[in-house]
Amino acid sequence: MSRILAIAAIACVSSAAACTHETKANNPSADAGAQKPVAADPKKADAPLDPKKVESSTGITFDVPEGWKRIPPKTNMRVAELTPPRAEGDTEEGNLVVTYFGGGAGGFEANLERWAGQMSKADGSTLGRDDAKIRDFAYSAAGKAKIVEFEGNFDDPGMASRLPIKFSNAKLVVAAVEREDGTYYFKLVGPAKSIAAAVPGFEALLKSIRFTN
Repeated sequence: MSRILAIAAIACVSSAAACTHETKANNPSADAGAQKPVAADPKKADAPLDPKKVESSTGITFDVPEGWKRIPPKTNMRVAELTPPRAEGDTEEGNLVVTYFGGGAGGFEANLERWAGQMSKADGSTLGRDDAKIRDFAYSAAGKAKIVEFEGNFDDPGMASRLPIKFSNAKLVVAAVEREDGTYYFKLVGPAKSIAAAVPGFEALLKSIRFTN
């Protein structure tokens, strides 16, 4: 009798495992959805871009700073993409990429380490958390963002987006705006002089944030 019960128990466990495997196969987001950027509505991908305001299907709106250009996102995993003005003497343009991750994409600290790993010193050594300038920024009466700044050489191999970016003597500024259901990341990077000059516009953009859901 005990042998029959044991066989039955093994069969039950095997059935449950198979069911779990099938659920994950049919729904890959069960494991990884919280770590992937939420795609924008493809129906709006080809719509003309409003040069003064961003309205996203993810539930956020914000103003385009004076003098900044809005450009089509290079992938539908980006909420928006903007280009700040180029400072005198800089030969390259910086860029701002806005993404939204349901679940937060690993949390602030994990992302801080990743951003630091994209920056290096003149001797080639990678920056760390201690090299970051971190501050809280009140973008509204009810909302605060964390802003992180790094300076050095920037190298993002673009493993996730397949869009590598490199800048020498760069400045990286990232704002993390947390919501109950996820986090928006505003990642501004480019030549240090241009990005330093763009920070006031970047902060004005954050202050214009409104949520529609």
